Amino acid sequence: MTTVTNDEQVAAGPSHRDHARTLLSLLRPAQWFKNLVVAVPLLLVGDGWEWSRLAAVLFGVFLFTCAASATYVVNDIADHERDRAHPVKRGRPIASGAVSVRRAVAVAALLYAVTVAAMAVRPMALAVPVVLYIALNLLYSTVLKHVALVDVFMLASGFALRVACGSLAVGDRPSPWLLICVLSASLLLGLGKRRREMGDGAVADLGALLHRPALSGYSRQLIDSLVAVTGAVAVVGYVAYLSVEVTGRPVGWFTVMASTPLVMFGLARYLQVLIVGEEGGDPVRTLVTDRPLLVVGALWSLCFVLPPLVA
Repeated sequence: MTTVTNDEQVAAGPSHRDHARTLLSLLRPAQWFKNLVVAVPLLLVGDGWEWSRLAAVLFGVFLFTCAASATYVVNDIADHERDRAHPVKRGRPIASGAVSVRRAVAVAALLYAVTVAAMAVRPMALAVPVVLYIALNLLYSTVLKHVALVDVFMLASGFALRVACGSLAVGDRPSPWLLICVLSASLLLGLGKRRREMGDGAVADLGALLHRPALSGYSRQLIDSLVAVTGAVAVVGYVAYLSVEVTGRPVGWFTVMASTPLVMFGLARYLQVLIVGEEGGDPVRTLVTDRPLLVVGALWSLCFVLPPLVA
């Protein structure tokens, strides 16, 4: 009986399991958390916990997971030469050479095909935001990511489209105030990421500009001003949404009075992390690892879950 030593395994190259892990990392599963934003309208609707609505929302999450993963692959294909000069991003599968450009193109095409097939099997109105998301992000990956301000607006629009998809999934028309709130909050997170990418200087250094040319259109003073504006608009949009959609429900006043201070505190905490702590380079990581933000998020969710149970 022939045995294979560890040295022989290394010489033979990566195993099928290693290839699978590499391909999975290409899809950035750590970013799939963003797609749960589709479920936000289900939480806000209050009395909407029905199996049909839940199934529609999960379908929307699946569509955005496939579409977003394909977008990540396309973005990495477009940036793989530039990523090789980045101290962190050079370890990405395409930039490192672990996945060839040809294979990455095949993966992206497969994901887009799965998305289209899913929409064809179960045609729903919520497919419209997904198609818009794909079109906008193809433009972003090829051209618009290099245009200051347009780049963060494009990224923020992806979250607004996720919320629109969730609203359609629960049978509601997307609320303009909710979309404004989500768009503004997403702009805040995107601007925070740009602020961190600029480093400690008032303007971006040469290395940062080579990796992300759009940084030439930003300064810390501009970003800090825009952060203040988008934060204020996000809170106003949230309060306006609650006033229109929630106050008429049983114990709706409780939801408004209890959740609004939590939103304001959560915003203040993120600004503290961004400006005082000089963090926020990865907004998703900040949101899922910062304990005060996690506590605030849990309490905010209870403000919408508990009232229908006690009404």
